[in-house]
Amino acid sequence: MRWSCRLFGIYIFVGAVVGLCAAPRAVIVIGLTAGDLATKRLEDQTGHVRDALIARGLPPDNIVVLGPRPAVKREEILRALAMPNANTEETWIVLLGTVA
Repeated sequence: MRWSCRLFGIYIFVGAVVGLCAAPRAVIVIGLTAGDLATKRLEDQTGHVRDALIARGLPPDNIVVLGPRPAVKREEILRALAMPNANTEETWIVLLGTVA
């Protein structure tokens, strides 16, 4: 009985720490587009995705949007994924682009 109470106390403590210190994050990448019309459409969709993530509870500062111009490089994506003060337990990666 005592062990289960101690275990229960640890769960409460861990939950409080995670809830206070961590926040989920998102990286939205707009890739290649087939022209200005497609770029505008993807930028509009990016706005909708960003709004939905904020409505879900993600802090706006933890949402990074990359692209479409200049073209997104690998290093930029890795830098965005290494954001400080973000919860690594929940990371959203949204890829938008045109497929040929």
